Amino acid sequence: ILRSAKLGQPPLADTYEILSVLALLTTAVYTAVEFVSRDRRTGMFVFLLVFLFQYTSSSFLAATASESTGWARLHVVPALVAYTAFAIAAGYGLLHILARRNRKQHHFCMLFDRLPSLDLLGKMTWYALLSGFVFMTITVVTGPILFRHYGIEVPDAKVTVKIVIGSISRIIYV
Repeated sequence: ILRSAKLGQPPLADTYEILSVLALLTTAVYTAVEFVSRDRRTGMFVFLLVFLFQYTSSSFLAATASESTGWARLHVVPALVAYTAFAIAAGYGLLHILARRNRKQHHFCMLFDRLPSLDLLGKMTWYALLSGFVFMTITVVTGPILFRHYGIEVPDAKVTVKIVIGSISRIIYV
């Protein structure tokens, strides 16, 4: 936040800043899912990913110089939250599938003993998917509003591809 205030732009100018934001948003989404589900047993898996994001970001961020992109790209934040929530939902879904398969085959190991019940993993997946869908909707809505606000009539090909991919992913998640 302090770095963004000093530079006068959101922390979305380069890859390493985005990794730092992803670490923060992954933590936020996991915290919300944990709060709703009241189970902290999957934190080890999630925070390993958070650590890798932030470690990579912190290692390389000091060596890069940010270009000023303005606060206009702030609609990127809901997209990052949405994709982070979808990634966490995919992780929970994978853990659910693996735990269910091991349970059916009567293979029990220490990893799956530490996981929440299958029912709770299913609920955690649902909450992560729901939050991802909400933020993807916000992203799809704010993109065209942002273009109109800045007087852009027809976006370039790169932006058009992003709009199409974002809309298609939203439709898939519906």
